[in-house]
Amino acid sequence: MNSGPWLLPPAADLDDPDRAERTLDVAFREAVRSWPGRTAVVDRQQSLTYAELDDRAEALAAALPEGLDPWRPVGVLAGHDVRAVVAMLAVARAGGAYLVLDAKAPVAHLERVSSRHRLSAVIGDTGQSVLAERLSGGAPVVSFDAPAGRAALDRAVDPGAPVAVSSTSGTSGRPKAVVHAHRSVVHNALRVSRALEVGDGDVLAATLPFPFVAGATPVFTALLSGATALVHDLSSGVDDLVATLDERRGSVVFLTAGLLTALGSRAGSRTCDTVRWVLTGGDRLTVDQVRTAHRMFPEARLLHRYNTSETNWTAGLEIDVAVLPGTGTVPIGWPVPWLALDLVGPDGAVAVGEGEGEAEVRGDHLALGYLDDAELTDTRFSAAGAEQRYRTLDRMRRGPDGMLEFAGRADATVKIHDVLVDPVRIEAVLETVEGVEAAAVVPFDTESGERRLAAFAVADGVRAVDLRGAVAAALPAAMVPAVVEIVDELPLTPMGKVDADALATRAVAAGRPEFAPARDDLEAVILAEFGMVVGRDDLGRDDDILALGADSLGLEEAASALSARLGRDVPAATLLRHSTAARLAESLRAPARPGSSRDSRLIRLSSVDGTGVPLLLFGGGGGTRLAGIARLARHVAGRPCFLVVPRGYQYRGRIDRSVTGIAGSAVSDWLAEGTPGPVALVGMSSGGNIAVEAARQLRAAGVEVPLVVVLDSPPRSPQLRLSRSLRAAIPRHVRVGEAERARRGQRTGWARRAFWSGRVVGERVAIRARAASARWLPVGSERRDAAFQSVVAVALARYREKPFEGDLLLICAAVSDPRNLGSAPPDLRWGDFVRGSVQIRTVPSTHETLVDEPYVAETARLVREALNRVSA
Repeated sequence: MNSGPWLLPPAADLDDPDRAERTLDVAFREAVRSWPGRTAVVDRQQSLTYAELDDRAEALAAALPEGLDPWRPVGVLAGHDVRAVVAMLAVARAGGAYLVLDAKAPVAHLERVSSRHRLSAVIGDTGQSVLAERLSGGAPVVSFDAPAGRAALDRAVDPGAPVAVSSTSGTSGRPKAVVHAHRSVVHNALRVSRALEVGDGDVLAATLPFPFVAGATPVFTALLSGATALVHDLSSGVDDLVATLDERRGSVVFLTAGLLTALGSRAGSRTCDTVRWVLTGGDRLTVDQVRTAHRMFPEARLLHRYNTSETNWTAGLEIDVAVLPGTGTVPIGWPVPWLALDLVGPDGAVAVGEGEGEAEVRGDHLALGYLDDAELTDTRFSAAGAEQRYRTLDRMRRGPDGMLEFAGRADATVKIHDVLVDPVRIEAVLETVEGVEAAAVVPFDTESGERRLAAFAVADGVRAVDLRGAVAAALPAAMVPAVVEIVDELPLTPMGKVDADALATRAVAAGRPEFAPARDDLEAVILAEFGMVVGRDDLGRDDDILALGADSLGLEEAASALSARLGRDVPAATLLRHSTAARLAESLRAPARPGSSRDSRLIRLSSVDGTGVPLLLFGGGGGTRLAGIARLARHVAGRPCFLVVPRGYQYRGRIDRSVTGIAGSAVSDWLAEGTPGPVALVGMSSGGNIAVEAARQLRAAGVEVPLVVVLDSPPRSPQLRLSRSLRAAIPRHVRVGEAERARRGQRTGWARRAFWSGRVVGERVAIRARAASARWLPVGSERRDAAFQSVVAVALARYREKPFEGDLLLICAAVSDPRNLGSAPPDLRWGDFVRGSVQIRTVPSTHETLVDEPYVAETARLVREALNRVSA
């Protein structure tokens, strides 16, 4: 045992080494015979004993085709639930290898994965039969609930044959398909079980997605040890994880460093004292992340593991929280006793003693290689006598006591101003700054093609300028990031690692000009209010708050505050046109243009110009989410862009109370604009319905509409239909005058209850119902936003769709709102109304973030491509 703050975990020798030389199915059947009545696996919906799990796996195995080729995997189209566990065991029993296809992943991603490999079958839910057929490539499709077609036969399967195909995390480039043998899966599960002393009464939480090897490890560790596997889906967030572990009396949980950061910011003060082991790794681990784990799981021992998809558990250490340093990162630890880890220099020579080099792992239970990629397999895997050898591409530094520290990726250095730079060194400096919990540094290319660095940090009480100064004081000038941002959390991949691609996309959008201070008092006042909108105090006069994430409600609040401070009317629409302090100040100083009016529903973005087909854009809710749709316009370059602000939302005047009316008002203003030639329309969410109706009216007026783009919207959302409760909640006696008095602040009895409280569910219903029946909207950005969306909800519920003769581009979020879209077909039923073509594209975002950073760049790219096609 080593002394000091870092303790080597137990050697974890197996009582019977031959136990690892068995297939997964044989090892599981032994567990079933030993503990048939114990709970084997549980998720949010169901629980199965060992015997019940065995019966389910047996039935599904019997329904699979005979003679499965383990080098042609069986696709398992499933969510993170018990059925996926049943399917994995069933495929192993039938002599095949499973490849889990996350049912919540974008369809385009699933198609790429399945098309790269020849699947021998696909297991899916009956409600996903269409998608399963698309992914199968003509192979048989089997339902989870299919009756057994034959008796499952015991088969003599070689423990060295493939049983699982997992995905790498993709941190070193495109994710790769790693092939695992029965013996390595069983060996890894038994090693973890022995090291953690897992047994009866233990509940192991499986939180990571099953397409990754680390997602299935807790399940098999539990099932081969008589414990219970708790399958907990984190796709909807980490907020309830600690509560679930406490409720289910979880004892072991596997968490990546990124998930620990997310838990620290979302789980609040909730703790769980039943957890006795927290296993973490998958990325660099900071001291603050360790403290987060210790705070949430005060009785747990903390084990930091270094592992790759190709090697499983390779090195690690147990962390003694009592002697943690103040800041910095946690070392990797020592190699595990059952593997050899060498540091190899550029010349291929193995380093002895202290030094730095690329980690090369040797052992008996590594992966078999990469599926359908012999060239890459030969590059990274080789034989070392009777052992396998794998080059990790991870650079490590070994100290005098054999302790390993992560030193970066061999393939991650970038050239900045002709200087080779390693982002890991910059991250290490940032994480030594007090208050920084985690940091990530990524390269990105500016519009001019120049390569730069962007740094993002989760920090408390630290300014971006302080972080830039810390790097400048410790490292050469070429390593000082051009963009430094404080963020609430770092985006994560499904595996729980930092999503470098998402950060790079955000860096491109937020690549900021050189800092320019306010030139006068007017710009200083504007910067103060803009800083409140985006939550930062280091804005310059040329910083664009739309690019920095401002939303519509924030713009409304800033407009209201500026109107009060400047003693003049500053509409929120003006902030959409002029979203930097310099441009807004210039606009406010200029005299009003003759004939200008606040009654126009069209806002032309002054910074978006060009000669291409102009765009007419409708926000969500028929007019809300204006900041997001304006961001989209900034990314769609080369053409004029006009935002539609429906009457009554931003401007005075009666509310348009029908889809036809809202669309008709926009069409009237467009015709009055007098812009000749064709026009394309884009609508976000329910604004998509209004955009299609506007396109129909424009065509009737003789205007050419070559393209309509609908962003994540069905023809009419199911939840927008008028319910009896909503009809009953709208009082007939509400008069226009009473609503107008409430808008002006004269609080009548019901206005006090409905407009000025808004914290009780019943009063919120009253706000929405009464706003839907009134002709004016209440004062206050949040109340007006909610009330206007209620008006549009009523309008859409009354609207009856009409055929549209043109073409439609439907851009869907990968994670759709089930209230909005439910289990609708891929075209969301637009094909029932569109007489032209319906093109479907997917963006890896949620409904709410489709036009927010960093996903808005991909949404805009799809819109640009469609516009280029119709303009050709």
